Amino acid sequence: MSNGSGSTQQIKDPCETKKSIHESDIRLAVYKYDPNIEKPLCDKYGIARGGEWFRIEKGREMVTNETEMFTCGTDTGLWMKGDVPKFGDGEVARKACVPGNVDACEKTYNIKVKNCKSHFVYFLVPPTNCPEAYCFGYGVPGTITKEKTEKPRVEHDLQKIIGRRGAYQELRFKCSFTPKRNSVLLYKIFWYINNSTNPFSTSKIVRKEDLNLAYLTVENGLNTITLGIQLACRVRLYLNPNGAPGPFSPMSDYFFAGLQAEQTSYYVSHDNTTDIKFRLTVPFGCPFIKTQDLNPSNCTMEIIMDVPPVSKCTGQAIAGLLKCGKTVYSYNWNSSQTLTVRHHGSTDYNLIKDFQIHLKAQQPGGSGKYWQNTRLTGLHVNIHVLDSPNQQWKGSACYAVSDPHMKAFDRSMTFENQNSGTFTLYQYKDDYGNTMEIQSKVTSCNGSPDIYCTCGIAIRSAADVFMIDRCPDRKPWYFGFPSCVENTLKVTKRKGNEWTYWIHFVTGTYVEARLQHRFNAYTIELHVFPSRKDVNRSEGLCSRLGSNTLREKGTGKNLEGDPKAFALSWSVEKANDLFLMNYQQIRNFDPMKQHKKLCICDPNITKVNELIEESLCTNVDTINCEPSIKSVQQDICFEKHQRRRRSPFSHIPMNIVHINERKQKRSVPKFTPMTKEEAFKWCTDYMNQSMAFKACTKVPSVDPNDAIRTCALDIMLTNTTDWASASREGLKSACFKELRQNQTLQTAERGKSQSIAEQIKTISCPNECSGNGVCNNGNCICRNNYGAGDCSINFNDPPHVFGANLDTGGLCDKPVCKIASLEGDPFLDRPELTCRMEEFEINYKGENKSLGVHIVPAVHNTVADIRCPFPHLRQKRSSPTNNEFVVAYKIAVSNDGKSFSDNHLLYILDSTCQDTLNVSGQLRFTLRAGYCFIRGRCVRDSVFSGRDNCKICDANVDQFGWTTLKSKPGCTITSDQPQKTSYSWIAGVVIGCIALLTTIIIALACWMKKYRYVKDSFPELKPPKYQESQKMSYKH
Repeated sequence: MSNGSGSTQQIKDPCETKKSIHESDIRLAVYKYDPNIEKPLCDKYGIARGGEWFRIEKGREMVTNETEMFTCGTDTGLWMKGDVPKFGDGEVARKACVPGNVDACEKTYNIKVKNCKSHFVYFLVPPTNCPEAYCFGYGVPGTITKEKTEKPRVEHDLQKIIGRRGAYQELRFKCSFTPKRNSVLLYKIFWYINNSTNPFSTSKIVRKEDLNLAYLTVENGLNTITLGIQLACRVRLYLNPNGAPGPFSPMSDYFFAGLQAEQTSYYVSHDNTTDIKFRLTVPFGCPFIKTQDLNPSNCTMEIIMDVPPVSKCTGQAIAGLLKCGKTVYSYNWNSSQTLTVRHHGSTDYNLIKDFQIHLKAQQPGGSGKYWQNTRLTGLHVNIHVLDSPNQQWKGSACYAVSDPHMKAFDRSMTFENQNSGTFTLYQYKDDYGNTMEIQSKVTSCNGSPDIYCTCGIAIRSAADVFMIDRCPDRKPWYFGFPSCVENTLKVTKRKGNEWTYWIHFVTGTYVEARLQHRFNAYTIELHVFPSRKDVNRSEGLCSRLGSNTLREKGTGKNLEGDPKAFALSWSVEKANDLFLMNYQQIRNFDPMKQHKKLCICDPNITKVNELIEESLCTNVDTINCEPSIKSVQQDICFEKHQRRRRSPFSHIPMNIVHINERKQKRSVPKFTPMTKEEAFKWCTDYMNQSMAFKACTKVPSVDPNDAIRTCALDIMLTNTTDWASASREGLKSACFKELRQNQTLQTAERGKSQSIAEQIKTISCPNECSGNGVCNNGNCICRNNYGAGDCSINFNDPPHVFGANLDTGGLCDKPVCKIASLEGDPFLDRPELTCRMEEFEINYKGENKSLGVHIVPAVHNTVADIRCPFPHLRQKRSSPTNNEFVVAYKIAVSNDGKSFSDNHLLYILDSTCQDTLNVSGQLRFTLRAGYCFIRGRCVRDSVFSGRDNCKICDANVDQFGWTTLKSKPGCTITSDQPQKTSYSWIAGVVIGCIALLTTIIIALACWMKKYRYVKDSFPELKPPKYQESQKMSYKH
């Protein structure tokens, strides 16, 4: 009878098989097991269904004659019918026979065998009955010892290895026991992991004097496992290495090898810390400085956080510092290690209570694979977060809207701030002295000196500052990061909505800024939403959360009865006004102390230069889990800082940008004076026309009377209803904050398909689509020629561009020039946002040549700044007549790919040899002394032309071409290479029609002896006006 089971194991060459069959020592034909005291082998459950390949060493081939009962360690030993194949025969099909009472081969199984020269491989299928097992090796007949050792124990040490590149230590494990006195006995060690019944490694059979050869080492299986395992061993005795074995010793206790927690459960309350403790249970090896040294050098192992990447957005989770964890030193590897865990309050009301922490070991330049870059599961800690009794922050909000109408964190604290200047809207100082603050800038608006609006916001978190300044005295406007040192401020916006931005502190507090444009006023509506940290700690116009007072700055006196005095007390002095600080002043802020822990530990970082052995924290901001949320990138800030740090050019032009006010469909307000009663009635009716407003009134902690009150106050102050939508949108902001954070509102009631949050979001659109579109499932579908998230922008009006790379005056240094950064208003976040880039080259004579126009997709960052990637379409020309000196782009932007803005210039120079000058208010390009500029690259004086030793850069002869060494034997001057080229005539070309005073001409003549320079000549485009800046130093 035959069993035709097929294979499920896919191996290209079966000879590469590493797996050995379990319990091979007792499969010998001479081994007779005692069914009264031993359990028989059964391969029905030990071989994979469908069959698998096994490696068998030479001398232990499958027996080829009938087996006897109770041999081979089982009741029925299976033998192979046919000879063992020779090397080169390939895979040979054979039959495995089941001996019976009538026939030696009553039943068969289809197997395969291959001779691999140094060993054999067998493809075996699981038998259909138990107890049946394949029989391998005949063995040597003789006496079988009945002795066995006592229960062994697992020990470890480090062994010195001398390798090809020097000496180093390797970990090894010893199965420790007391050998028998009988010197004839032989020993074999079996190693098991994680309660497996089959050994993962077996040693050779050795004498007791050679037991060190039976250690578990890299050579016999240690590198096939990952530490963080339970390890055990047992011993078997032999009288003959080819004979049947004696009984097993008892199994040793399991020893945990790896990283182990001293305690598995920890408890921490909100915003507090606790220490987790762990230790290494085995050492790690270090190298020897010299091979002959007796002791190795000291080395370290890093135990770092192992968490999912932030991009997976798993919600609130214990995370750690960038480069967070613990450094373990080899000389005290077995000491208890401590890592502080900090729970940081989430913006969510219903906190997740259970977390897990996983660590992984990294040994830079480490020894074995069992340590290097392996994840260890030894530390698995559950942290139970206890509920905080303080819930005052829930449902609270501070705002400054419209004129501005103010409300402190505590619900009843409302007042007016009809004052001009910069104010501290919010301030928080933590236990480490770190300052987090929001400054708001207020100016007159609406055409009246008595009506004020918020036009700017500056948010600081220690050394990081984010700013939006759209005030009349700021040209051009500012929108971005003046300082982004530590990434402790996170700025996000909803994709497709250019007007609303969320700025998050690491404490969980965040501010929503909604940009408004009415008539000629550019305003910002501000809502600040607190966290637990703010309770009895916040200050500013938002006042102290939980105090129910308006606290005067400095004294803490309650000025609820004099709100004007309260507001003026929080006026910011000029020295502390973020809007008035220059770049260097802002950069002087102290970096975040300790609070740097509030970051997510990136598991993809493998090169750690300095490990911070402090604390772990939660991801305080779960808002990024929403796929419709888009981060505002800070790399523009980093690009600006990099350009500023280099400051390689002598003259950095400062563009004087004239900002044309964006035309609005309603450029003149509609005056509708009303009494107080009429205003409240009108606002109530107006608000109730919005389905989203009515739905939000049912959300807990959302007070519709706030919106109606501010709407009525606006009407009475301005005699117009044009500001009413700001109050409506403000209430919707508070409403959506509750929807994001209240888990109850996000859960659908029984019998309903949608939760309250989903119902409101489907009927709510930004600014009710401005009357230029329809709301569809929370998104505006705009009519033709209108766009933006709220359909407020007419595409026929292109964006106003203030300039390209404004921070460097339109100059871009080639070594760091990666992208063009454009500032303006408004840039819409849509696929049609396009850059038109006309490429030019300017030669050393001041002539320009167009190289083509490229249309490239823009990269949207905010409504006020985008990036235009350089097209990189032009192939470098190798013509000997190439006179290119400067590459330039004229850049225009369109929101719809059709209507483009005015062009703005960007020049790309190489500061290695190129520089800029201010010549009578005009930008000029020059070549630094000691350089040539040949075929688009800088060449130092006296440098040869590649392999041509006849041509050299000689700046005294020709700064824009190779000079032939006529005095060198074998070198001749070609027809296109003059012996001497003078560029003294360039001055006339460069200066052109510019009338200069005699003294200036003399000064320029002196300059001409040292420099060659060209002008920025674009006949069809007037260059922007420049004013001379202070000359900046540079180094070659």
